[in-house]
Amino acid sequence: MEKDTKKNTLSPEQRKERDEKFAKNLTQEVSNIINGAPDCWQELFMEAMALYNGTTKRKYGGENSWTLGMSMKRNQFTDPRWYTKKQVENRKKLAIKPGQNPTVIRSTFCHPVKLKDKNGNPVKGKDGKPVYYWVSGQRYIEVFNGDQIDGLKPIAAAEEPISESVDSRIAEALKKNGFDILVDEMAPCVYLDGKTFHVPTIEEMTQNDLLIQQEEILHQFLEKIDTKPSPVEGMDSFSREMASLMILHSYSVPVTQEERDRKKEFSKGLADTIKANPDRFGKAMAKAQKWAQMFS
Repeated sequence: MEKDTKKNTLSPEQRKERDEKFAKNLTQEVSNIINGAPDCWQELFMEAMALYNGTTKRKYGGENSWTLGMSMKRNQFTDPRWYTKKQVENRKKLAIKPGQNPTVIRSTFCHPVKLKDKNGNPVKGKDGKPVYYWVSGQRYIEVFNGDQIDGLKPIAAAEEPISESVDSRIAEALKKNGFDILVDEMAPCVYLDGKTFHVPTIEEMTQNDLLIQQEEILHQFLEKIDTKPSPVEGMDSFSREMASLMILHSYSVPVTQEERDRKKEFSKGLADTIKANPDRFGKAMAKAQKWAQMFS
């Protein structure tokens, strides 16, 4: 993740107000998008998962996927690459175009700091080693899309790496997390809570009925491994939905229009939950990201 070079001069009260305002504005826009297009908002999110930092080549995740995806839509950007101002300045042939406004994203930081006494000397424990305490908070970062930058070369065309089949990857992920896997060359299956589910191949997952069945497996699996349920009703359903989309995206499996239509009412419920709980949105997205990484 990019570094935020601005010195933090805000008081704790000001930081809290800033964080709450950012979360409220973000969830308001997300809610508006889902409510305004309950049958196609998934497409925007799945496209946003392909966005990455042009220097580090790392993809953005969590709530930043939403922030940048909505900025792409709002500003009609087409380049998936994003850069901080410093990253642009460090490359002599690049320059931010005049009059361009940045998109603000944020990341959570947590790092150890040596504990010091009133005289400023490090405090040591019984073992003679320094004692540390943890400092955490939100870091805000301004980034610019590739379309806002002069001098960028076009993205080099590259062949997509050949990945394992959906059935083998999901089966292996489930197996690692304590599920019994019944493998058959003709019909891979997952045994979950007394029920046997067929694990579709990539070709089969394009068929709506099997895609729905596959998503049911994921949702049941994610619900079972959730050791810290959210105290807010509906937020875990949102996390499971986001994780499912991330997983399907990692397999390059599209969400069919039939599936989107089936979830219209469910999507509206998600939108209302998100809007009413802006302080829970970041945590819900972080949980979804963690779950999805089990399958990557």
